[in-house]
Amino acid sequence: MLAGIFEQIQRGLEAQIVSSIPRGFWEDIRGSAKQAYRDVYAEVKADPNVVDEQRLNKLHQDRHFRMENVFLSLAQKHNLDYSAALIERNKRTYVYVVTNSIGITQAYVKRIGDRPNPARYRESLARVSAVPRLDLGDDPISICMPKQFYGLITHNPLNHRKFDESSQQLAMMQLCIPTLDSKKWAYEFSIEEVLAMYPETEKSIVSPNRKPTWKDRKSDSESSSAE
Repeated sequence: MLAGIFEQIQRGLEAQIVSSIPRGFWEDIRGSAKQAYRDVYAEVKADPNVVDEQRLNKLHQDRHFRMENVFLSLAQKHNLDYSAALIERNKRTYVYVVTNSIGITQAYVKRIGDRPNPARYRESLARVSAVPRLDLGDDPISICMPKQFYGLITHNPLNHRKFDESSQQLAMMQLCIPTLDSKKWAYEFSIEEVLAMYPETEKSIVSPNRKPTWKDRKSDSESSSAE
């Protein structure tokens, strides 16, 4: 029964994604992220003002800001509402892209499946949605409206520990939806799986052989009981 409920929620989530976010957004972000990973690595490697032992740290920082720019640019291209200043943590702002029902940010993770502090991420979005704001500036009002789902586009390199071209290529991107308590991911979709949600167009570019990652609900409940 519990699995049926999660499947029903998943169908509703997929319907919201398909109806509110153009397919081209997902196609573009996959290709743009690959190029961003290549470009930032080349720039950091060629920078004569960086200490060799610190290039990996600079790469992580520069790549975050490049991906923020990619995310914002694609929101503009596909006519999605966004804010580049509303969400702030540790004196750093984050691009926040929204539809009527979904709010999304992006983040680098060392390994797919890792959670970049989702509880605090979710808390930030909850504060934005819960408090009426008059100081929106140029941001659309949809930014502050409560959402049915909050998602995080995660991405990672092949090997986050090594500073070389092959290791720092884009390995994978996912759209992750946290549980209500933000302690784990409820749904994890690769970009290919997101594209597979859309109706077939002129030519399929997706081979959806892998199912979305499902957590073992039984083991979760058993572990909760043990606690």
